[in-house]
Order: sequence, then C-alpha cells, then structure tokens
Amino acid sequence: MDLMLILSGIGAGITFALTGFAKEPNQKFDWMIFGRTVIIGMISGIIMVVLNLPIDAAFAYALNLGLVPLVENILKAIARRL
Repeated sequence: MDLMLILSGIGAGITFALTGFAKEPNQKFDWMIFGRTVIIGMISGIIMVVLNLPIDAAFAYALNLGLVPLVENILKAIARRL
C-alpha cells in the first residue's frame, strides 16, 4: 500500500474536521465527530490506493474534490466571527 496516500487522506480528514468546528462559533469540540471525519479521510486514501492512482493523480483528484468545502468552512469561520 502506498502509505503517503493514506497519510494524506488522514491529514485531509484532520484539516476538514478542524475547519468544520471552526466555522461554528459556539460548537464544542466533539471527539466522535472528529474521529469519524479522520477515519473517512483515511478511507479515501485507501480507496486511492485500491484504485492504484499515482500520487500526482490522487493529489489532483483530492485537491479538486476537497478544496471547495475547505474554503467554504474557512470563509464561514471568518464571517461568523466578524
């Protein structure tokens, strides 16, 4: 298995979970939600390994798929604090 793809999926899950919590000003950190999101990120990395995507194709796919909700979470976090 390509460990880098799995680790990048985990990293994406962590990033998405943290920005998701940041977008809601009064939301308390929930380890269950955080853990579930990280596991989903890991599964996405495993799927890329199973599909035998090279790291550059996997990166392009993940970037296109994940950038929109990430930016949305960041903008919501900023807007709700203004």
